[in-house]
Parts: sequence; structure tokens; C-alpha cells
Amino acid sequence: MGGGYMQLVSYGAQDVYLTGNPQITFFKIVYRRHTNFAVEAIKNVFNETPALGSTYTSKISRNGDLVYRMYVQTDITISDGSGNGGWPGESMLEEVSLEIGGQLIDKHYSDWLHIWNQLTLTDTKKRLYNKMIGHAACVVDGTDVYGNTDNTSPSSYTVNVPLQFWFCRNPGLALPIIALQYHEVKVKVKFVAAMTTDGNSSVDSIANTDLYVDYVFLDSDERKRFSQVSHEYLIEQLQFTGTETIDAGDTTKTVKLNYNHPVKELFWVIHQPRTAKDRTDINNLKNRQTFGMYTDVSGAALYDGGTVDYDTFIRKGEMLDASGGTIFQGGAAAADTGLTSTCEEITYHPAKWPTEAKAPLKEAQILLNGHPRLSVRPGLYFSQTQVFEAHSGCPHSGIYVYSFALKPEEHQPSGTCNFSRLDLAQLKLTIKGSNEGLDTNVARTVRVYALNYNILRITSGMGGVSYNN
Repeated sequence: MGGGYMQLVSYGAQDVYLTGNPQITFFKIVYRRHTNFAVEAIKNVFNETPALGSTYTSKISRNGDLVYRMYVQTDITISDGSGNGGWPGESMLEEVSLEIGGQLIDKHYSDWLHIWNQLTLTDTKKRLYNKMIGHAACVVDGTDVYGNTDNTSPSSYTVNVPLQFWFCRNPGLALPIIALQYHEVKVKVKFVAAMTTDGNSSVDSIANTDLYVDYVFLDSDERKRFSQVSHEYLIEQLQFTGTETIDAGDTTKTVKLNYNHPVKELFWVIHQPRTAKDRTDINNLKNRQTFGMYTDVSGAALYDGGTVDYDTFIRKGEMLDASGGTIFQGGAAAADTGLTSTCEEITYHPAKWPTEAKAPLKEAQILLNGHPRLSVRPGLYFSQTQVFEAHSGCPHSGIYVYSFALKPEEHQPSGTCNFSRLDLAQLKLTIKGSNEGLDTNVARTVRVYALNYNILRITSGMGGVSYNN
């Protein structure tokens, strides 16, 4: 008897739980037929020609039956000395709002786009995403401009920034615009102001800006059903109640979580104000405290100075040599810089380059009605352990999360905390002090976001959420 047959006849009572009365086979593939449909990306224009520093509205045209993915496409210009923020496609979108029938349904922010994509995209997807939004891996030869072989001008890019509304992430939640006969759908985009002396923007100007929408076209029978019946969708919304300030000299902050609805996850980031800088001047680079600076494999900092601009190392992925000034392109000879790896290796093999040494958060705790939701935990618990348990991406340091859900990236609910039923929710933060390598004589800001569930009802040609804040 052959070994395979021996395995088959080795069958006992325990196997009944696994193979008794089988319901599937792995050796005959099964598929299901689907309804006929087509998807087409169609340009939607804004009410005026967009420019930095203003808000513009795009009324979603009724070109198709359902609205699925959305992209903001624009030509951005980054001139010498300005690109200090990184991820320019994200940073130019200060706010993006969705309205149905004049009612605000959801609003996203530049920070949120960055947080969500860092948490949910795999490293392979991030490389492509970074190209889409104009985030170059390295600067070219220290000239303060981005390098991109796909464009004729190294300082000009066409970027496509994917929006992250609930219907953009799941085709089963595509917005049935065909059923909204009496309500208009609008997307409002507030573009960040052009860079001023505080370095708020990494984009100097935009041109040829449009909103591209993936419309779904249904076959006649399904189209008729969608237009005539009522719809009820479980949707996700983002809540943000404003920026909190940690005063200079303080190392603790208690943030009130004034949220509503069943919340499945909390996110927060800690910022420090930027100052104007020229990337060719090493002295000007040393004016913002490092949060998660790259180190070499021995643990030594790549700079011999005390503080280095955070964006230079993390948000843009650039590397400078320890002596002060050479910005080199990925693949450049490491022998010329004193580094043990090329920029490309550093960018694509982050495990070699620890980034948590100077992350700002020392520890945190969540309180619900004065009672600890969890005990005081170190910052690494929220930036590493929680991310490992709940997300598929590997974000850079400085992004902190706490998930009430088992699988927060999935639409299927797997755990929430109903903040509408809480009298008081608080996030207690402790920031690292000067004895732990951070300058406490600088004010910082905290931005906390909550992702919640709500119900969107569409009936009689009109739509709105069931539960307001």
C-alpha cells in the first residue's frame, strides 16, 4: 500500500469533525455568475479653476449609476527650497468633504490620508502610491528638486491622489447616485496655502486640477431596481474635533475625546511646528526636533548634530551624510557618503534602520467615564503592537492607534465602543522629556481622529445619515 493510501485509511473518530459529511472539495473549482456592469473613469470639474489656499466644489455629475473610486488629479510644481513636507499629493489637500443634499456626510484631512495609507498599504503598494502622489524616494544631487524619469521637468508632476470615503474602498458600498434623484452629491476640496515662512506646504502651485470619478454602469434590470428601491448602507465616517496644544515645557496632556457613534478605532499624531529651511544648508536643517531619526546599523545617528529635521528622514525618505550636506540619489555609491547602505537600500529595507528611538510619545492611557479602558502603556504599544495586531501596513514612527475592533480595515464590524453613551472619554498622553533626548522647550500639537460607523439611508430620491453628532 502506498503512503498516500495509508494516510487515507488512517481515519478515526476525530476526523469526523474535519471531513465527515464534507461540504466542499478543493479539487473542483466553483464560481458564481455576477450581474453585468462596466466601470469608467470620467472627469468632473470644479466650480472654478483651483489654486492653493482656497476651497472649491465639484458637483458629481450623473454620468453613471453608482459612484465608486475618486481621484484628485493635478499638475503640481515644487521649486527650489520648498519641498520640505514630503508626500506632496497628500499635503496639498488640507480638507476634503462629501455632501449629499447639502448635508455634510464625511470630511477627511491631509493628516488622515497619510495615516490611513501608511497603516493599510503594504510596502509594495506604498512604492506605487508614492509615485502616484509625487513622493520621490530621494532628492537628486542636492539641487532641491525631485527627480522623476517619467516627467520632462524634475520639479513638475502630475499626481493622482485617491480619496478614502467609505464608498471608495469597497465596490459593495458604491454610492447609488441613480437613487438620489432629488439630492446633489458634492465634493469640496480645500487646498493648503502656498508655502510661507513656516513651511506649511510642500507644493508651490497647482494646475489642470480635476476630480476623476469611477462610475459604475449597471445592466437594465439592476439599474431599475437601484433607482426604485430604498437603500440602507452601513458607512464609515471620520471624526476630528480640533487640534490640541502641548505647551512648551509640558510633558503631559489630557485630550477630551468628544466623539459620537460606535467608534472602531482611534488614531493620533504629535506634531511640532516647522520653521523655514533650505535643504542645501545643513544648519537650517537642524531646527526641528527629530521624531524617529534614522540610525545606522550600529545604532549611531547619521548626523553628528543634536537635532535634525524629521521630514528629511521620514516623510521624504531623503538621506544626508554625517558631515553635513550631501543629498544623494538612490543607487549612489555609499563610499562617497560614509554610509553603509545606499539610499535605495535604506528606503526599501527599513528594518535595517530603526526609527523609534526618538518617537515623541512615552506612554498613553484611555479613560472612559473616569475608569481606565486600559492601563498605562508605552508609546511603542500604540505605534507597533496595535498596528501589528490590527493593520496590514508598516507605518513610519509617530503614528499611534488604538483599535476597538478585531479587524478595523474590514467593513464587517468586529468591535466598537459607543462614544454616544459616554459622558467623558479622555486620552492621557505623556511626552518624552529632555532627559530622553527630546527638547521640551518647544510647543507641540496633538491631532486625534476617530473612525465610526453610521447608517446612510436613501429613499424617495433623497439621502442622509440616520444619526447626527
